[in-house]
Amino acid sequence: MHAAFHPLNVIITQGILMLLLLVWLGMTPEVTLAFNLLVGFHSIISHCNVDIRAGWLNYVLISPELHRFHHSADEREAKNYGVVLSLWDLAFGTFYYRPGTIPTRLGVANPAAYPEANEFWRVLRLPFAGWTEVRRWAVASS
Repeated sequence: MHAAFHPLNVIITQGILMLLLLVWLGMTPEVTLAFNLLVGFHSIISHCNVDIRAGWLNYVLISPELHRFHHSADEREAKNYGVVLSLWDLAFGTFYYRPGTIPTRLGVANPAAYPEANEFWRVLRLPFAGWTEVRRWAVASS
C-alpha cells in the first residue's frame, strides 16, 4: 500500500498550509524539517500492510490498524480521515474502530464507477466530479 495524493492537495496542504503555518508559528528550518520527516514517516507506517495493534493509542494517533478502515470498500466503515491525529475524527464523528478486526475488502465499493489509473486527466478531475459524472463513467465503462 502506498499513499496517493492529488497534486492540488499536496500544493495546498504541504506547500501552503503546512509551510505557512510553521513559518507563522516561528519554527526554525530544522524544526520544520524534523516535523515533515516525522509526518512523512508516519504516513509510510500508517500505509504498511502490517498487523500493528496500537490499542488505546488509536484514540490519539492514526495507526495502520485504524487507517486500514479508511481504505475499506464498505462505505459504512470507510472513515478515519485524519492523517496523524485521530482526535479530529473523534471531534467530527468520522472515527471508526473495531479492535481486533480488519475490513473485509479494501478499495472502493464499485470500482467500475471510477476511471482507470492510466486515464490521467479523468483521475485528476475525479475529486471535482459530481456523483452524476462518476456514475456516467461507470455506465460508459460497463
